[in-house]
Amino acid sequence: RPRRAFATDALHGRCVTPDREQLQKRRLARTAGRRWRHRRVAALVTVVATFFCALDSGAGTPHDAGARHPRPDRPQASTIVVVMTIDGVRWQEIFNGIDDSLGCGLGPPQSTWREASALTPHLHLLANQGVLLGSAAAPMWASSPATISLPGYSEIFSGRSPNCSTNECAPVTEPTLLDAWLEREPGARLGVISSWSRIPRMVARDLSAVTVSAGQNYYVHQERFCDDREVCRRLRAGSDISPWPGTDDYRPDWATAALALGYLRSQNPQFLFIGLGDTDEHAHHGDYARYLEALHQADATLGAAYQWLQEQELRGHRTLLVVTTDHGRARGFRHHSHSHEAARVWALFAGSVVTERGLAIAEPSRLADIAPTISSIIGLPRDTDTRAGHSLSDLLSGRHTALASLVEAKP
Repeated sequence: RPRRAFATDALHGRCVTPDREQLQKRRLARTAGRRWRHRRVAALVTVVATFFCALDSGAGTPHDAGARHPRPDRPQASTIVVVMTIDGVRWQEIFNGIDDSLGCGLGPPQSTWREASALTPHLHLLANQGVLLGSAAAPMWASSPATISLPGYSEIFSGRSPNCSTNECAPVTEPTLLDAWLEREPGARLGVISSWSRIPRMVARDLSAVTVSAGQNYYVHQERFCDDREVCRRLRAGSDISPWPGTDDYRPDWATAALALGYLRSQNPQFLFIGLGDTDEHAHHGDYARYLEALHQADATLGAAYQWLQEQELRGHRTLLVVTTDHGRARGFRHHSHSHEAARVWALFAGSVVTERGLAIAEPSRLADIAPTISSIIGLPRDTDTRAGHSLSDLLSGRHTALASLVEAKP
C-alpha cells in the first residue's frame, strides 16, 4: 500500500506532515539503495557465470588462462580406423551366399543362411551404407602369385606388392602403414589382435609402440590389456586353450574376438587390426559347414565392432571400417596355394568418412590399395614406390561414378 505522508513528532507525540523537500530526500535515498542492491546482485551473477564458463572452456590458473585444453571426457576429434580380416573367405559366399555345389545336405542353422544377406547380415547391411569391392564385374586381387596368408597380410599392411612369398618370411623391413602413422604421431594408440601368431611379422618394422596380442602367447605391451580387469581375464583365458581348429599357438576366433571387442572399449584405440582365422582352418579340413559357421560368427564380431565405431561418431570422431581377406580359395575349396582363382579377394569400406554407397563395378582393385586409401583418409604422405597400390578415396567419397546398388550389380 502507499506509504503514509506523515511522520511522528518524537517530542510531543503529535503527527506532523513532513515538508516537500524532506519527502523528496527520502524517495531519492530509497531509490539509491535499490539501485545499489541491484548492482551488487548483477556483479555477483557476472562473477559466477564467468567462473563456470572458465571451467567449461578448460582455462586454469592465471598463467595459462589464454590456453584452451579439451576436457578429459571430451577428446579432440580424430579419425578412428578398424581393419578386420577374415582369413581365406571366398568372394562367392560374400556376394552369392552358400555354394550349392558344396553345401548340399546342410542342416540348420547353415541351411537357413542360403542368401548372402543371411549368411553375413552385418556385412551386407554395411555394404548398403558403404562400398563393397570384388564383384564379378570389378574383381579385386591379391598381388602375390603364392596366394597364401603371410604375403596377403604383407600387402595389406605395406600397401605394396609383397616381397614375401611364403608363410615363413622374416619380419618386414619396408615401411608399413603403422610405421608411417607412428612417425607422424609417436604416441598414437595402435593395436593388433589376431588368432594367428605370425601376422605381427608384417605389421611394422618397429613393434615397440604397438599393442599386440597374436596367437595364444605372443604379446607386445601385455600390461595395456591388463589396465582393465575384464580384458586381462579374456587375455589369460585365451592363452592356454585348445588351438582347434588350428594347431600349435593358434588362438580360436571366439577368444580373439572377445579380447578385441574388450580392448576397443577399454583402450579406445585410434587403430585396431582384428585378424580372424577359423574360416581358413575349417576350409583346410574340408568342412564347409563349419567354414560357414565361422564366417557367420565373424560377421557378428564385425557388427559389434561397428557398433563401437558408431559410438565414436557420436563423440565427434570420423570413422573408417575396412573388412577384407588375405586370399580366396582354389576351385576345390579346400586349398589355395599358387592358385589364380585363390587370388580373387574382396573388401568392404564403411564408416562416416565413406560418403558413397554401392558396389564397385568399373575397375579392378587389389589388396595393395587398402593401405594407401587409409593413408589418404588420415592425411599420411603418399607412398611413391613403384610397387605401391593406389588410393581408393575418390571411390569412397563420391568423386567416382563407377558404383551401382547391390541389387543392380549382383554378380
